[in-house]
Amino acid sequence: MDDIKLATVNDIPGSCGPWKTHYDARQKVYNAQLIAGVGILISTIAYVCIKFMLPRIMLTVSDYKILFL
Repeated sequence: MDDIKLATVNDIPGSCGPWKTHYDARQKVYNAQLIAGVGILISTIAYVCIKFMLPRIMLTVSDYKILFL
């Protein structure tokens, strides 16, 4: 049992360089993913509105035009 070395604070690995450069690089990637995701979400919502809701609105409007003519 004397061969077992207990872990101490000195055994924790330390940083090997400035953390800010790595952090900024990762944040750039995360921000690009966020912008792409928001763009895809907006595109999907716009597509659904144009494809499914706009024809119904136009049909309803044309029915009212026929009634008032």
